[in-house]
Amino acid sequence: MSTQTIGFLIGGLVPALMFGVGNIAMKESTSLGIALPTYLIIVGTAVIATGVLATIFISPKFPTLAQSGTAIFAY
Repeated sequence: MSTQTIGFLIGGLVPALMFGVGNIAMKESTSLGIALPTYLIIVGTAVIATGVLATIFISPKFPTLAQSGTAIFAY
């Protein structure tokens, strides 16, 4: 896949889909009687938990930036 295609997916398609899923979840939660502050606390906790798990399991596998100007990434 080209870098332009990956950029389109990461910067355009994925956020649009997540925005739609988030709106569907909010509409369903309000129809079930869950208050908006409670919904935001639940979503915020899920985002934090996902970030912590991603940092633990995925972060060491990503390449790091090299300190020299000759290499883009150091593995």
